[in-house]
Order: sequence, then C-alpha cells, then structure tokens
Amino acid sequence: MNSPGRVLLIEDSESDVLAMRRYFARHGLTDCLDVAFDGEAAIRRLSAAKQPTLVLVDLNLPKIRGAEVIQWIRCQPALDRTRVCILSTAPPDQDRRSADERKEDEYWTKPDSLEEFDALMDRILTLLNQSAAAKRDDD
Repeated sequence: MNSPGRVLLIEDSESDVLAMRRYFARHGLTDCLDVAFDGEAAIRRLSAAKQPTLVLVDLNLPKIRGAEVIQWIRCQPALDRTRVCILSTAPPDQDRRSADERKEDEYWTKPDSLEEFDALMDRILTLLNQSAAAKRDDD
C-alpha cells in the first residue's frame, strides 16, 4: 500500500493538535502527522530534507505568523508541489484581505462540533491522498 504522504500541522493550540492526532491515530496514520507549535519551528521543519505533502497552517501563530510562513513556503522551490491549507477560527471572508499574497490552496474554518470536525478531517485525508498520488505521478 502506498503511503498517503505526510502532513505538517502548524498550530499553537494543544487541544486542536490533540484532536488531530487522535483522528490520525483512529485511521492508523500516526506516522503521517508532524506538528510545529509556532511559525519559527515550522520553517525549521520545512527546511529539513523530508518535505510534507500537505501543510495545515493556523494564521494566528506565535513568533512568525501563519501568513508569513505561507509566503516563505511559496518562495521555496523544494516546496512547490506542497499543498498549503489554512485552518482558522475566522471565517474566510474576514481573512481574505491578503489571500492573493498568501496563495493558500484551501481555507477552512475550524469546526465547532464533532460532526464538523469529522467532515473537515475527511476532506483533509482526501486532499492528502490526492496530493500524495499526484506527487508520486510526478516523480
């Protein structure tokens, strides 16, 4: 079976990270999720040799804000095939002022219920699988 790829979650909320880890574990994907708790740590991880297939970014991060992390990613040739998705508490229309500059692939509002969380995670896993398949096809 092909690996579904790797996810880098850039999130400073420990409860959000725990929920995501539990979801990945329930689906047998514990080795697919890496976490950075601030923008500075994210850039260090993204500078490493093993690149993620998908990056999930909270915009409100300590040290280096999420929008700056996305701009940094978009300037890195080694990350040109990496999908970048925003997970934010603010609805997209409130955060769209600089979307053209950030160039994220998706924008998702953090869920308020378990049902919304499961639906979001299903979309994330689908995107991860699609991105990993596309990357394998390109290689």
